[in-house]
Amino acid sequence: MSLGPHKEWANRSAWTNVSAQDMDQAPVKTAAREKTFQQELSDVIGRLPDKAIFFVLLAAWLLLFQFFGHCTFNFAKTPSLFEWMFNAYNTEVMDSAHGQVIPVIILVLLWFRRDALCQVIRRVWWPALLLLAGALALHVFGFFAQQPKLSIVALYFGIYALCGLTWGRDLMRACFFPFVLFLFAVPLGAEAEPLTFPMRLLTTQATSWISRDLLDINIVTVGTKILDAHGTAFEVAAACSGIRSLFALLLITLIYAMLSFKSYWRRILIVSLALPLVLICNTIRITAVMLADQAYGPKFAYHVHDWFWIVTYSLSIASLFIAAHWLREAPRKDPS
Repeated sequence: MSLGPHKEWANRSAWTNVSAQDMDQAPVKTAAREKTFQQELSDVIGRLPDKAIFFVLLAAWLLLFQFFGHCTFNFAKTPSLFEWMFNAYNTEVMDSAHGQVIPVIILVLLWFRRDALCQVIRRVWWPALLLLAGALALHVFGFFAQQPKLSIVALYFGIYALCGLTWGRDLMRACFFPFVLFLFAVPLGAEAEPLTFPMRLLTTQATSWISRDLLDINIVTVGTKILDAHGTAFEVAAACSGIRSLFALLLITLIYAMLSFKSYWRRILIVSLALPLVLICNTIRITAVMLADQAYGPKFAYHVHDWFWIVTYSLSIASLFIAAHWLREAPRKDPS
């Protein structure tokens, strides 16, 4: 059974394809760009059916997490989950400052696809109540188990369910990818240790091999520590494991892959480049620190440690775009 041109396009991939009707509406979109942001926002809100119901339900959902968000009090003095999240994001031990920008990124993605999303909006879809009940159950479990991270998942999953409840299943399908990105907003902290420790060991071993066997630098490695002949010790600590770069690059590759490619194997391949790129670039950074120490001493080495990430991060982004250019898809042929 055909779903209609708008509906079929949105369900297939609301984030990568451009339909013929979008091309037909190009003059309308050009005119829309001339509007101010406030006018455009007002226009989009005006196109939403049952918006009063949605915003009332959303306000009630957010108030639940404001007054009954958690009971741990380890990052906040109030039961507000939002306060807990803010303090967790800004605590060095959690290493999750990127979580603060995730909602902004998702809103930007939704905003750029606003016309396509408005086309797939339908009426109330009652089965979404089951999803909302599941989100509530997850929050209750997280609340009494003193696991605010589960409540964060429940918070965003509940908002997703409210969108489906108010505007239909097709909108949920079209919004699925952006809402998945909310997982990056969950601060991991100690839960990331099973990933960060192997990354630290790999970086240490690779740096030691390059420094000792290729560059002939007299060093000794003990676990994640590197000691040179002068007795200076460098440790590949958790913050130097590359976990921050990994989360950032994973986010970038996910968004880029979904927006730039239609074939799943290309998307998977681009995203899978994130981990090896981070490990390679982090090894280059630590090796540069060792070279700086040998040439100019520990003081200069620490300066390289603090600033060389700009070079390696730029290298990883450049490598990503080179790979994406190599994997680029052939343009569609016009059937006419």
